[in-house]
Amino acid sequence: MNHKMESLIELAYLEALKSPMTSRYGAILVYNGKVISSGYNDDRKLKISNNKLCCLLCG
Repeated sequence: MNHKMESLIELAYLEALKSPMTSRYGAILVYNGKVISSGYNDDRKLKISNNKLCCLLCG
């Protein structure tokens, strides 16, 4: 795994640490080598459950 990929995974991990939940999940969205969005799971009541760690790499 190269340094850039490790850095992106670290960013997703840091997002997960922001979660107030017991099971913490973080995500980043990368486009053309730049992070354009990030997020983590929280306690909002949504119809969709079991959000998982997601690192989307595009371009």
